[in-house]
Amino acid sequence: MSEEIQKLKSKIENNTVVESSLKPIEVGNKIEECCLENKQSYSEVLKSASKNNSRTNNIREGRVLLLTSSHRRECSNILDKTLKHRYNIQSFYKPGAPIKAVVESAREQTKDFGKNDFLIVLGGSNNINEPNLDHLPEVTEKINDVPLSLKTNVIISTIASRFDRPELNQTISQTNIAIHKTINNQKNKNSKQLGVCFLNERLERENFTNHGLHLNRSGKVIFCKRLAEMIESRLQSSRTSLVTEPFLVKWLKTGRGN
Repeated sequence: MSEEIQKLKSKIENNTVVESSLKPIEVGNKIEECCLENKQSYSEVLKSASKNNSRTNNIREGRVLLLTSSHRRECSNILDKTLKHRYNIQSFYKPGAPIKAVVESAREQTKDFGKNDFLIVLGGSNNINEPNLDHLPEVTEKINDVPLSLKTNVIISTIASRFDRPELNQTISQTNIAIHKTINNQKNKNSKQLGVCFLNERLERENFTNHGLHLNRSGKVIFCKRLAEMIESRLQSSRTSLVTEPFLVKWLKTGRGN
């Protein structure tokens, strides 16, 4: 563990809040998870942790940053194994936080990301407390705030069903439709490197904890497998495009292609 991370760990441990594990976790030299209390911003942790963290060193094929609202401990390790240890992975999860808090420092954290890097956002469930759509403007507005550009890849996850409060599932379904439409509008405008990770089509009740709100390990495996599929597919498309571009350029110039 780097000196800066160790200092941050000590600082956070001295200011622990109820039921919040705030200790950053570093596994090997590729993976880092950090759980933040609801009132703490990602940028506050980033200022200290990013100086010497794993994202800036030993970069392999690319970087993956997960910003989530729910308890996603273990997801970094599962995703790392699924991607065969080829990426530097960092996860910030903020239990109980609304979508606004989840994406608040996404621009700062991805400012040096490139075409082989991925920002993954999973949030919005904490915005839904009643079976109505009053939350919808804030959710779609904050999704539009996520940095969308041609230089990096962004994956927005839909909201998982609630087995603790099934009366909210129709609202969640309608919200996911709105999220999908919002992302499609953004793709048409300024970014083809933007995707949607659909959760509920692959998850069953058995993939959630007994309480019914959070994914259990089997659910996390399914979620991470789908993310890995999307990452591999996106990079494969990018490589194919790079291979064919010289031929297309030549064809346009000569009219022959050979």
